[in-house]
Amino acid sequence: MAKLTAAQPKAAELSRSHCLVLVEWLDRLNRIRKAFESPPQKNLLVAGRGNAAWLKSVGTQSQALDILASHIEELLKAEGVTRLGALGQPFDPATMTAVAAEPDSAHPPQTVLEELAAGYRDMANCCARPR
Repeated sequence: MAKLTAAQPKAAELSRSHCLVLVEWLDRLNRIRKAFESPPQKNLLVAGRGNAAWLKSVGTQSQALDILASHIEELLKAEGVTRLGALGQPFDPATMTAVAAEPDSAHPPQTVLEELAAGYRDMANCCARPR
């Protein structure tokens, strides 16, 4: 009985499946955040009619997504889950999957030039196993 009790996650500890769900949500939020980085094209806006108000609204939505994503990042960090930084780093087949390779004279060979989806590491197996 003591072994079973010790194997159960503590009340304040997220299960591994919950950590994975949060990682997926964070990845999707980061894709949305990236979309907000490029402003809409002028032809999408109605000339002279509420452009400033519309752009302010988009800015507010962008800030809201930033806040939400930062809360999820902090929650995951508290559980020991951290994002792997791949961009600009040498390709590591142990932790990365390559989608394409292209020469780039501005970077050393085997340098990650673009990250399509982030990778995450459970630093100390902090997330509990599913029950």
